[in-house]
Amino acid sequence: MSLDDVISLEEAGDISGRAAVSMRRAAALGTLEARRVGGTWVTTREAVSAYMAYVASLQWQSIPQRMSKPGGHARKRGRRRSRAGP
Repeated sequence: MSLDDVISLEEAGDISGRAAVSMRRAAALGTLEARRVGGTWVTTREAVSAYMAYVASLQWQSIPQRMSKPGGHARKRGRRRSRAGP
């Protein structure tokens, strides 16, 4: 890795379509390979690609089974209205 490979997390956010604060959180948690240089987090394009592949795999795993079946519907959440009227 050379200095030409290094990008800021703000640029990483632009590349990935995510907010810079999300990229900082991922770096701090260790899900995005990054290093802190002074007060600035830096990473590489390859690390951003690996992170995005990781995030995509998590999104597919979290889809409920009932939503993948034809005609499956998610349960509506919220307050029920009273039948007595307004």
